[in-house]
Amino acid sequence: MAIYPIDYTSLTTMLASVRDGLDDAGILTTIHHDTSANLIVTTTRSSRVIRFVAASGNRFYVYYGTSYDTGDTINDSVTLQAVGAGTGVAGALIVTGDVFGLFEYRGGTACAGFICGNLDNPANTQIMWGWMNVQTAPLLHDATDRVQMEAAFYSRQIISTESKYYRSAIPCMTAGNLLMSQGVKGVYELHQSANYGVAYVVVGDDAVVPGGGCNGNATYMQNKSLLIPGGNSWTP
Repeated sequence: MAIYPIDYTSLTTMLASVRDGLDDAGILTTIHHDTSANLIVTTTRSSRVIRFVAASGNRFYVYYGTSYDTGDTINDSVTLQAVGAGTGVAGALIVTGDVFGLFEYRGGTACAGFICGNLDNPANTQIMWGWMNVQTAPLLHDATDRVQMEAAFYSRQIISTESKYYRSAIPCMTAGNLLMSQGVKGVYELHQSANYGVAYVVVGDDAVVPGGGCNGNATYMQNKSLLIPGGNSWTP
């Protein structure tokens, strides 16, 4: 199973859903810290540690760092998404062979997302990506060198004569606009306008994150959907 729904019964069950999903998917390497409010892990998908926080209002916050320190502290911590807006209603951990992410719907039009993956380039650059559609500081990070970067998106829907949406790779650049990669492994832009009413949608073997993503320059939320091929069918 590549989609692991979040149990919102309590903050403890929220984090347990993430921990157990990572473990079932076979990508959980080390649990550094596991309490009712904090889960700090290392996975097979990145050399960086990831800190998941279950906060009041049933909200997930996500951070990453270079290594684990002690308690709920990670070294060189970078905030990917920690916006206290909305109340967690539904969410899921989605895992494929290329990428994993945590996507959350917080009621109304509030949606949050996190992706851990790699650029589709020779360096296989690690990325950490966090956003919320009401956020003024979404972040896309080159996690290998720990620097901010940007992603480029089209600005409108693109539909075929058969009324099907096109997809395209997501080019990524340095903050200085130098091209780093023609795309992100296992994640595509789906040229369908965003729908902020759900955390994810299953489309056959794939998963769609209709709440969109961000270009990572702290100012722009793209009004599109993200496509994760195999998001509903991948098995470890």
